[in-house]
Amino acid sequence: MSDSPTAQFDVCTAWWATSPLPGAIGVLHLVGDVECVLDGLQANCPRVGQTTLSEVGGIDEAVIARTDTDSCLVMPHGGPRIRQLLSKALVDIGVNVRTVDSAPLRSAWPEARNQFEANVLEALAITESPRAIPLLLNQLQRYRTNPKRP
Repeated sequence: MSDSPTAQFDVCTAWWATSPLPGAIGVLHLVGDVECVLDGLQANCPRVGQTTLSEVGGIDEAVIARTDTDSCLVMPHGGPRIRQLLSKALVDIGVNVRTVDSAPLRSAWPEARNQFEANVLEALAITESPRAIPLLLNQLQRYRTNPKRP
């Protein structure tokens, strides 16, 4: 094992699931040894299926939702500067911060039941127009009622 203080986080990956544009809330997915990562950020780690409100890395207060033993969602304010500071804090402790483009959509959206749902969730996350939301949700409903349709 390396003497590097970041070596313990090499098994964790993070990516932002929300648009890089300013917004009310950002959603950061963490997958891997999330307990160690949150401890490294001096944040409270909830039990699986629970949420908590915690200061994260001295940067911002965030809702943290534990979705599984090896994954959680960290939801701070959605401003670009907070995202930048949190991403840097994660990189500084050795977390692999990826762009959504480099993350397989099925792993970026673990709640999706299939690739089509992952695609719709991705489109919902990055759309800049509120008018697109009902159209995307309609596509999802159409797919669920007839999944063999092209």
